[in-house]
Amino acid sequence: MVYENKIIQKAIDDGYTFIVLHPVEIFEDSIKEFNEKEGRLVYNVDKLLDCLRNAYGWDPVMTLEWFEYNIFDLTFVRGGPIFYDEFEEKYLTI
Repeated sequence: MVYENKIIQKAIDDGYTFIVLHPVEIFEDSIKEFNEKEGRLVYNVDKLLDCLRNAYGWDPVMTLEWFEYNIFDLTFVRGGPIFYDEFEEKYLTI
């Protein structure tokens, strides 16, 4: 699969196998980096929540609940995303 997002495509070209949140068009603005040591994409949580709010018109509570129920646990799957909190300046799931 070929991605327009350069961070994703470079990691694939480098031979990594990892989970990408879909639809990519919604979540790509929240991609912070690719962590080569872990072999996983890093998503900025606050930007990710903004992407969900903007895409679906949800209020902040609904957005956070949906993220926690549907996305957050992917971090515990092999190759799953890492979530970064820019305000705390720390990786939440490493």
